[in-house]
Amino acid sequence: MIKQSVTTENCMELILNNFPDFKKKWEKYLEYWGDDERILGIDVTEFSRYAVEIIRSNDQHTMKKMFDFVEKCLNSNDEDVITAFTTMFLENIQNVLTPQELEVYSFATYLG
Repeated sequence: MIKQSVTTENCMELILNNFPDFKKKWEKYLEYWGDDERILGIDVTEFSRYAVEIIRSNDQHTMKKMFDFVEKCLNSNDEDVITAFTTMFLENIQNVLTPQELEVYSFATYLG
């Protein structure tokens, strides 16, 4: 479990350190963006795409770990982190997964 606080500055580093399978997608994402400025919400959107894959694979271990991290982010003292995970991460997952998938792969059980 991640012990340090999640901030705008360390959020993506914590994601990459704790979800190494996400790294290749992240590298392609960075290549696409090049030198253009990004904000945390856009970066978290990319992580949400990875989350959808994890949810669809029904990888219970990674889902638990991922939503433990999401919960930590939602309890952060950093408003940008909270906003990124509520408006970009959770909403994106709900928009991408079908209602049937949301029911079958309910991730709500992982959130406290």
